[in-house]
Amino acid sequence: MTKVVFLGTNTYPRDRESTSILIDNGEEKIVLDCCGGILKQLDRSSCNPAEIGHVFLSHVHGDHILGLPWLLMGSFIMRTQYNVRGVSSISIYGAKEVCDAAFKIAQTCFAKPMDALQKMVRLRLVAIDGENQIRISDNCLLQPIPAKHSTPTFGCKILFEKPSVSIVYSADTRPNEALAAIAQEADLLIHDAYVEDSRKEFALRTYHSTAKEAAEIAESARARTLALVHISEEYHGKENVLLEEARKIFKGRTILPHDLESLTF
Repeated sequence: MTKVVFLGTNTYPRDRESTSILIDNGEEKIVLDCCGGILKQLDRSSCNPAEIGHVFLSHVHGDHILGLPWLLMGSFIMRTQYNVRGVSSISIYGAKEVCDAAFKIAQTCFAKPMDALQKMVRLRLVAIDGENQIRISDNCLLQPIPAKHSTPTFGCKILFEKPSVSIVYSADTRPNEALAAIAQEADLLIHDAYVEDSRKEFALRTYHSTAKEAAEIAESARARTLALVHISEEYHGKENVLLEEARKIFKGRTILPHDLESLTF
């Protein structure tokens, strides 16, 4: 069984955290982007930060990377204060400049804990520079997907081979044909749905997608489930506007999850 927990689903941390996803198949725990409140959200999800072995960072914007120092600090605290053994290695995947920036922040803010953590576990920065698949475990592949955003950005596909489960994460992006091709018949497509289509000009200026555009990608890919994330704060209390717009286009299951909602496959 593979469980997907939406740790964060928004852009501005008001009553929702910024976009961050936990994937747990019972063997590997993977985090896609790190919201600022990641330790709180992991705790509420009954997930020990010392058990996170893989972190994917889509791009350098703060709402996607500023939780990494806290995630690493949480791993350190659980090992030193609570005697949790945790994973033997932590791999951080992303464009080189993204990994370097996020880890530099962690080292600057928590210098001594980071030095100590690196004596306890193997900490790897894995640079992504194309679309080649990366085998992150015996049973799991990570495929980067170039996105169309205001700064160099990658989405990704996570594929568990036995049993077969595929999860595709768009990251922040305009509609992306490469993503639609890689997301063919995905069990779950997690897609940027920043605003409704009547605000498309704003989506174009900020290099995001509308809910309608996300649904069109899901329909083209014949995905089984579409999850709308990275919702603009202007839709606080009226998220159904985006959900209803997407459901008019996509024939599969469409959700707009609240923080800490989960799906199982």
